[in-house]
Amino acid sequence: HPMAIYFTLATVFFTLAWRAELRSSADRYAAIAGLMLAGAMWTKPTSGAFVLGAGLVMAVAASVGYLQDRRRWFANKFRIAVITGIFAAPIGGMWYIRNMLYGHDWTILPAHYWRDLAQRSGMQLVWLYGLAVLLAIIVIIENLRRGREPEAILSPMFSITLLSLAILPTALSIPDG
Repeated sequence: HPMAIYFTLATVFFTLAWRAELRSSADRYAAIAGLMLAGAMWTKPTSGAFVLGAGLVMAVAASVGYLQDRRRWFANKFRIAVITGIFAAPIGGMWYIRNMLYGHDWTILPAHYWRDLAQRSGMQLVWLYGLAVLLAIIVIIENLRRGREPEAILSPMFSITLLSLAILPTALSIPDG
């Protein structure tokens, strides 16, 4: 639970920084996101997945920024990611550095039998997936009803598509045994 709280707070503050209009607010939110990420990484090494997610967001932002000739906009977003990383690295990276200095793997995963016993399936997420699809449909219908730009429905459609690609292959399979 502690890692989930830290991870969620890091995500919330990173999003607030991303959406902030004032540079001082964005910098402050990014610093808090970095501290929350540091707490998450200190608690459990798998929270380093936040870095992968932020990297993916930055890759998409880079493509959007350069396709639309918005280099200054991308530079501001890149600054947010750097500030988050600067605040997360000293505390959050300590365990990874320690492991490497001792000659261990940089992150220690559970023994293979734990991973073998774990059910890797989206079956437990089917009800949550259904709610997400329902919410996306409501958002799409509401945007169309209000006459908003067609681009307004792209975000929920893209989100549901990615969620479907991740969950459906295992959610619809029947477990062995």
